[in-house]
Amino acid sequence: MTEHSKKNVTIHRPVLVALLLGAFALGVFIDRGLLIVTGGQPEEAENRPGSTLLQTKKNLSALQTSVNTMVKQKLTESEASAISLYYYDFRSNADFGIGEEVKFFPHSLLKLPVMLVYFKKAESDPDLLQKMLAYTGPRHDQPTPLIKPLKALKTGTSYSIQDLIYRMLVYGDDDAYSLLSSALPEDALDRLYADLSLEYEPASDDDPMSLKDYASFYRVLFNEAYLDKRMSSKALTYLSQSSFRNGMVAGIPPNVRIASRFGISTLPVDAGNAPKELIQLHEIGVIYYPNHPFLLGVSIRGNDLAKMERAVRDIGNLVYREVDLQQKERLP
Repeated sequence: MTEHSKKNVTIHRPVLVALLLGAFALGVFIDRGLLIVTGGQPEEAENRPGSTLLQTKKNLSALQTSVNTMVKQKLTESEASAISLYYYDFRSNADFGIGEEVKFFPHSLLKLPVMLVYFKKAESDPDLLQKMLAYTGPRHDQPTPLIKPLKALKTGTSYSIQDLIYRMLVYGDDDAYSLLSSALPEDALDRLYADLSLEYEPASDDDPMSLKDYASFYRVLFNEAYLDKRMSSKALTYLSQSSFRNGMVAGIPPNVRIASRFGISTLPVDAGNAPKELIQLHEIGVIYYPNHPFLLGVSIRGNDLAKMERAVRDIGNLVYREVDLQQKERLP
């Protein structure tokens, strides 16, 4: 539009006054809304005495300090050679970590994304979970697990996909995992990682992942953001029945539900003429503290599995006690 084609718009005085009054009223309403929600300017809200944001920051800081102290103690006492940790509060979305971006080889933890792929497909194909797969025996290149499943697959027997998923998650069965993985389309896991914006190459056994990245699987399950409500509930139910009882579960009251996944593997270490194996222990899951669920993931390296399990138990116990204390202090 040229300058000559512009139209002059005239606003009469009564209308102008009404608009200004309306704008002023709206401005006051918005401003009061900010005062109600944030207690003033956004930068003031976090530091206003008694504000939820300030309390959340204090609680998170206190929790992080306690966890840092325990982690240093565990390392000093040689219960582990390295410890990474990630904490996430589902109510406030607050989180913190200790080496949470450090990459590790997930190995057994990859059972969870395999389950996600099958359950997603089952939403549109309910008969999929009843499809039978024949087990012909363990793979020759599959390492011997440090913890054997409570119930092993029998060679020459067929199992439903649902049964295999249950065994894979509850018993930590590597054979069930291999059978399910081999039956998936080649790009199925690639699509899952792309959907969750995770940089991971499932075709490579040596591609590492961080605790913070892995936590994405639990967040979409808890928030029902990837699977529908029924499938998310089924997945978390399976995870809450894990047969691994020496880690977090051992440090948290038995009446509190935990939906977790663990992984134990070994890494070769170059020690000159005496090559050694370093043990990796990972456990991550949702801890359903009443009305305040949170996620905790711990990744440990060391050479004594019993000590490493005790470290995971103690860290889980500490985090639970701190959350419990903070929640009770908020009660009137």
